[in-house]
Amino acid sequence: MNSKFSDILIVNLRVINNTAHELKRIEGTHSGREGSFPPDFSAHSRNVFQFHAAPHFKGDILIEYGVKKPFFETRFAYSIGNEILQFETSFLYAYEKSYLHQSPRVNYFWTHSVIGPGDCNSRLRQHSDVYPYNYAVDFTIE
Repeated sequence: MNSKFSDILIVNLRVINNTAHELKRIEGTHSGREGSFPPDFSAHSRNVFQFHAAPHFKGDILIEYGVKKPFFETRFAYSIGNEILQFETSFLYAYEKSYLHQSPRVNYFWTHSVIGPGDCNSRLRQHSDVYPYNYAVDFTIE
């Protein structure tokens, strides 16, 4: 059974704006195949947007142990009044050396942050270390 989504890393981002201010997009970049940033977030709203990426290891001949490499990265900024909110999340992997000439072990890392005025936080809502490694992050602005 082969679905069109079986080979796609799906990243769900939810921005929870608990302020009385509208957030306006300034800029945004991502390393995925598909996805886009909403132009704004209404006051007192919850907004979900999604990105698709290729969850494949880089085909390097030399394995660099301990070096984190990305499956997916995104950075985006929104304005709230005269202030700027900066959001960031990434899903990385790194090889760890195994003993007795066994194949290397792979470690996974999910990072996320939001920086801005007031009380802002981010949390990893769900994640999977099983292929295709889908994950979800919540960004909350108070």
